[in-house]
Amino acid sequence: MYSPDGTRVAFYGLADDRWDLYLMDADGSNLSNLTQDTTECYSLSWSPDGQWIAYTAGSAGAYDLWLIHVASKQRLRLTDGPARSEAPAWLRE
Repeated sequence: MYSPDGTRVAFYGLADDRWDLYLMDADGSNLSNLTQDTTECYSLSWSPDGQWIAYTAGSAGAYDLWLIHVASKQRLRLTDGPARSEAPAWLRE
């Protein structure tokens, strides 16, 4: 998924038997792993300002919504419940 300004691409992929979120420049350079997590990370959505990415993370049927700040990699958990939370999307005015 392209960032709102079109300069970066965020995606999820499998490496070392782990699903993580990755970020790279639109030309394919500067690939980096955003999450490096022990849980599955997927189903991402950029914030309108391009500063945050909302995504789904979890394992064994317990999946929650998270935010990660693209620059600092600070994470915020948005949900924590027994239901499977997936497919985050930003509301735009």
